Amino acid sequence: MTPKKTLADALHFLAVNRKLGKDMQYLHVRLSPDLPESAMDAIAEIAKTKFGKDDHQVFRFAPHNELLITTHTRLRPMLTDTDRAITEAYPGGASRIMANDLGEDGLGLLIRVLGKLIGENDRLLQMAHKRLARTSNVIIVLDDDPIILRTCEKILKMFGDVHVVDTPEKFFEIYEDVAPNIAFIDIHLRGYKGPPIVKVAREKFDPHIHAVLISSDTAKETVMSIKDSGAAGFIVKPFSRDTLFQHLLNAPTFVSKGI
Repeated sequence: MTPKKTLADALHFLAVNRKLGKDMQYLHVRLSPDLPESAMDAIAEIAKTKFGKDDHQVFRFAPHNELLITTHTRLRPMLTDTDRAITEAYPGGASRIMANDLGEDGLGLLIRVLGKLIGENDRLLQMAHKRLARTSNVIIVLDDDPIILRTCEKILKMFGDVHVVDTPEKFFEIYEDVAPNIAFIDIHLRGYKGPPIVKVAREKFDPHIHAVLISSDTAKETVMSIKDSGAAGFIVKPFSRDTLFQHLLNAPTFVSKGI
């Protein structure tokens, strides 16, 4: 059974796909609190019959009785039909909050509306929303070698706001505060290992962390620990500007505008 997509999934999806801009569109629907939760399943089925399985996404914001349907703008007539079918199926029980494309204005409006659904103590959603709401990149580098930190900061500052830290404690504190698009993490830190740091970040507050581990150690055990951590990549020291840039481009939420 396919897992139901939530508000957290929607925020990440929008951040990843913002580069498509006006090629994407959305329909945001609110249901009456009197309707059962099964109404969300029914609306998802309505969308499925209109679009087919792979031509759309449905995100459910269950506590708020809201759904978000996204699709390509070439399928605009199908989205209009879906809107009409929902209204007919639930007259007076379902209302359109808004329908728009994901260009700058449409996405900006959606970001503001979704932000109102997020509790002030929900760290995961706050971080995902922060990453989506900004139009520039934030990069964090964790290494206990000051030369590596200075080198990375010098190379990466042209691509976004760079935070360099030399301890895991500082890394976690700043990471949670800035919600970076990408993290570069040294594998061998004094008293720590890079792969477990990635796991902790993913499990505690950012399931969508995009981390690239860096090291001069290419032993088999090291490579296996990288794979087990779920890191997105590995850079061997010494590295070049082009190598760092390539990993930036591979980060799903990296904003390449103006670069």
